[in-house]
Amino acid sequence: MKDHEIKETASQLLSAHGLAHVPVKTTNARRYMGKAVAKRTSDGSSPSELRLSKRILSLLPREEVIDTILHEIAHFIAGVHNGHSEAWREACIQVGANPERTSDVGNAVREAISKYRLTCEECGQQHYMNRRPKYEYTDYRSALVVVLWGLWRSLGSSC
Repeated sequence: MKDHEIKETASQLLSAHGLAHVPVKTTNARRYMGKAVAKRTSDGSSPSELRLSKRILSLLPREEVIDTILHEIAHFIAGVHNGHSEAWREACIQVGANPERTSDVGNAVREAISKYRLTCEECGQQHYMNRRPKYEYTDYRSALVVVLWGLWRSLGSSC
């Protein structure tokens, strides 16, 4: 889905659930697919905002994008500061979202959005990361401590 399609779909779903007043913002986030945000202001009001990662959602099928938006709508209904509580699970069921805390986007999407990829020289297992690690990284599958310098490969730039 393209950026404008993501925004359009989100606006339609927010309106359908009585949240037409919530603005939709698309971001280039790598660490979340969607985020329900309530900001506190000096006048005591709490304006809300739905943030959606166009970087990730543009790579996913429409059904997963809709489920992500419904997941965030459930946060607004249950209360943004309640997290993934029982109230949030009930709100998920109410709006038709999958009441799971996170979604696995798969290795293809993870590789496309990650800045760095570490490859274990022992077993070949790849680990995708958005931040350059400062310390040793342990590959628990092969029980090998991978010393980063010289062993990792950057996806987007030279390291």
